[in-house]
Amino acid sequence: MKKIVAFLIFTFSIQAFCYVATRTEYNQKLHWESRSTSLDIYVNPVPEGYNSTSITSHDIQTIMNEVAQSWSAVSPYSLDVSYTQNLPSLGTGKTVRFSSDSSYFGSGVLAVTTVSHSASTGKIYSADILVNGSASNPNMFTADKSVSGGYYAYIGDALSHEIGHFMGLGHSDVFGSSMVFSVFKGQHIPHSDDKAGLEDLYSHLGTGGTISGSVITGNGIQVFGAHVQAISYKTGKAVAGVFSESDGTFTIKDLPKNDSYLIYVLPPRGIDNLPVYYQSIQTRFCSGRSFVPSFYTKCGASEKGKPQVISLESESHVSIGAVSVRCDESVNPSYLYSKVQQAEYEVQRVTRFNKDQLMGATHVGYFSSEEITKENLGSGDELVIDFTEYNVETDTNYYLNIKLITKEIGSAIGLYAHLYDYNDNLVATKDLGYGSFNERETDLEFDLLLSTNSLENRYKIKLFPRDLSTNEANELFASKEVMTNTNATYLMLTSVKYFQNGVYQTYALKNSFPYEDNYYCTEGEATVTARPNALNSSVVSSESSGGDVEQGLNAMSCGTIDIDQDGNSSGGMMSFTLGALLALLFGLARRKSNDFFV
Repeated sequence: MKKIVAFLIFTFSIQAFCYVATRTEYNQKLHWESRSTSLDIYVNPVPEGYNSTSITSHDIQTIMNEVAQSWSAVSPYSLDVSYTQNLPSLGTGKTVRFSSDSSYFGSGVLAVTTVSHSASTGKIYSADILVNGSASNPNMFTADKSVSGGYYAYIGDALSHEIGHFMGLGHSDVFGSSMVFSVFKGQHIPHSDDKAGLEDLYSHLGTGGTISGSVITGNGIQVFGAHVQAISYKTGKAVAGVFSESDGTFTIKDLPKNDSYLIYVLPPRGIDNLPVYYQSIQTRFCSGRSFVPSFYTKCGASEKGKPQVISLESESHVSIGAVSVRCDESVNPSYLYSKVQQAEYEVQRVTRFNKDQLMGATHVGYFSSEEITKENLGSGDELVIDFTEYNVETDTNYYLNIKLITKEIGSAIGLYAHLYDYNDNLVATKDLGYGSFNERETDLEFDLLLSTNSLENRYKIKLFPRDLSTNEANELFASKEVMTNTNATYLMLTSVKYFQNGVYQTYALKNSFPYEDNYYCTEGEATVTARPNALNSSVVSSESSGGDVEQGLNAMSCGTIDIDQDGNSSGGMMSFTLGALLALLFGLARRKSNDFFV
């Protein structure tokens, strides 16, 4: 009896996208339906290949245990790992193994995950992670987290990424997510965006708040496939990101409710390599150019460069209405003029603060390529934060917190700052540092004790850009070429904190309320609304000698690559596609009923 087996190939090379549940050709999300609360994973810990000589079986077991525990903490299932060299055949269980068979891998591919599933329901039946021990992998695996990048790849970074695919997640372009397509330092730790992705797949997870709205362009035309991120006001970090639906709507779920958020809208990083469902996405709304990354602000020129702050302190769900894509970064015009004049620019004057109301400042700045080249030899930006009418209670220690952010908004620059007090005395200097895994730390933060003498609560920051080498940028973003913005913007956030019970508390922000949508200040040219494509994959006939093959029983492949070879891409789209095709043909030759994810 002849059975039809559909094969869908994901050709991810140097492209990525925000957390997306992997979809079948019937638009079903891949997911496990185990009745148990655990998933038993069998691992062959014996390294294989010349590129694995620096790691041992003990290393693999230690690192795999850490990865499984980290994902179990954000998953509906406990990932229970057992170690054996006698693994079940591919497509019949839940396994992790090394493989020297180059037909599974394209050049630069570190690992692949194969998932056998039902296309009609999305139910996963089996999943196998294969780590590349073949000659097609020029990268050396290491057990050292701090050297991941370049020709070295921390094995935990690759394993953590593949576990995400194992659970049903696609790639992400939220910086710091384990599901970013290529290796970067710290990738082995699941991110809040990864947790949000699992919440999307397994809806009984999470009790956080939601922010919803609709992305539009000229004349209110809905935008399908815009990447919408929620950035925490308290931490300055991107918490989660989603794609807008075909009607332009979006809902960001499971956000901590004791926080406020800035909404950041970006074009997707790699349309050509999204699932077929997203292939009709349009981004060229700006005289033939793509719209640019920008924050959700109120209408009016004076509001440019001042992102609205959406509070979930007292609400479980906030609808913010229409959010327009932008054809420029919406930097404040007076700020740009002041840069030209090299004049002092007051970010925001705070008229008064008390426990019932906080006027916090948000500011989007910009550095030109010429300024980046000059670094601290240029004029820089002068930012004044004036809290001279701020009344400090004598019985509480209040702090002015200032965050200066580039990485979280995709700008591949560092920052260098001089901080001056009300008498123009230099009180602090901050420059590029190093993070937990020896990666560059580009963002800066100041905590300044506010004085009971309000006249002293005025500060000035002299801010300069720092250029990053290609290797430094790739360690942060996985791919400078794909994952970073064309223009170098930065975000400044100010807030007031106080120290209580051993921890800092941040006052809830109310300065943007009531929120103002963008329905009457849209940008971009009106176009026909894009719609999702039907998810059709290549269909290949094969003979089945027995047993029932459920209609649409598929296997997909998706994996981790390394593109940073001293700044040069290893492989690229053609080699990666060829590797995926070879894997497919290899699977057909072996008469497997599972597909391959790379």
